[in-house]
Amino acid sequence: MVHIVSNENLQVKGELSEYNLANLSVGQEVSFTSKVYPDKKWTGKLSYISDYPKNNGEAASPAAGNNTGSKYPYTIDVTGEVGDLKQGFSVNIEVKSKTKAILVPVSSLVMDDSKNYVWIVDEQQKAKKVEVSLGNADAENQEITSGLTNGAKVISNPTSSLEEGKEVKADEATN
Repeated sequence: MVHIVSNENLQVKGELSEYNLANLSVGQEVSFTSKVYPDKKWTGKLSYISDYPKNNGEAASPAAGNNTGSKYPYTIDVTGEVGDLKQGFSVNIEVKSKTKAILVPVSSLVMDDSKNYVWIVDEQQKAKKVEVSLGNADAENQEITSGLTNGAKVISNPTSSLEEGKEVKADEATN
């Protein structure tokens, strides 16, 4: 949740977690909505992402029950028609991507001989180890840039006893 802070050159300012930092860069286009006008959409562009966390690098203490990590300030310049958008509004932001990324759970990744793999269930319901190239990641998901096709059945949390060609049963509920 972020807030509109200036009407002159309308900007949205907020903080993003360290987990999202690697997935964003200055110049990326965004769209956003407001709770006040949920059916209206505005556009903008990321114009600033701080290199330094707001809390001066002191990560929140997991012992205190606050393990959200460091927060990095950012600014979005509104590029579209402002219309009914007002200073102080809370907005929800969606980063635009030119391509649809293939995401897998971080827990599905296996590293072997400095190469990255995921296990999939092939058409014959057998386990197959597939080499993949990695893109951006957050705390839960890893982007796969090559080696995997959209719709592949990826095995989460593969065990070391899993073998190539071994018959497996896909749990459709978790796909």
